[in-house]
Amino acid sequence: MILHGLDARIEQGDTIRDPKFKDEENELELRRFDKVMANFPFSMENWAQNGEPKKDKKGNTVNKKDGTPQIEYKKEFTDPYNRLVYGVPPYSNGDFAFLQHIIASLDENGKAGVVCPQGVLFRGQPEKTEEEDGQNRKADVEYTIRRGFLQGIDFK
Repeated sequence: MILHGLDARIEQGDTIRDPKFKDEENELELRRFDKVMANFPFSMENWAQNGEPKKDKKGNTVNKKDGTPQIEYKKEFTDPYNRLVYGVPPYSNGDFAFLQHIIASLDENGKAGVVCPQGVLFRGQPEKTEEEDGQNRKADVEYTIRRGFLQGIDFK
């Protein structure tokens, strides 16, 4: 924004748990913008901050192969700003939480420019009928959220 001389306000912080751009009259509503630019933290694990490191029987932290702790999610995330209209994303990957926040921050004719990982386009299990795959699998939440983006919801 600065390099291109655009007039913008950039805030740092946890935009999911503590959005910086709230309506001045109602703290539980987001301000709406005609343009939103974002480069959120890709594939952020524990985006809702509702998980704790998993412990073994001795009380030691259980790590993944890469050495980072495995996370156990103990409670549900409740969004007081009503941004997660297409579904609550998996706590292990926050891409769709940030994308829903961006969409909720747009006004009626708003446009967004977002840098995000390509996995957002492809992750998720689509709903399949028994005839298609011999099972009857329900679509997972990432697929359902992505479908919601494409089909839209009337927020009025």
